[in-house]
Amino acid sequence: MPNLPIAPALQSSRVPEGPVTSRELNIVKIAAALVTAAILLAGLYYGRDILIPLAIAFLITFALTPRSPGLSDEASPDCSRRFWSW
Repeated sequence: MPNLPIAPALQSSRVPEGPVTSRELNIVKIAAALVTAAILLAGLYYGRDILIPLAIAFLITFALTPRSPGLSDEASPDCSRRFWSW
């Protein structure tokens, strides 16, 4: 078989050998950050039906926290415990 010439398009598609440049590393870091951001935003978008009630419950928990230490048996009289427990 005779040696046929290689097409120029195939010659240029070869991966260059040698060290990886910092520009190539920056492109990989930027692509990884964009993919991570897209996954995070998609998770927040599709999980909003669950995440919004959880966030509201979390905020309500903090709003009611100062009242709970006063509800112990030693710290409050019987009438105040009945008032806050309804």
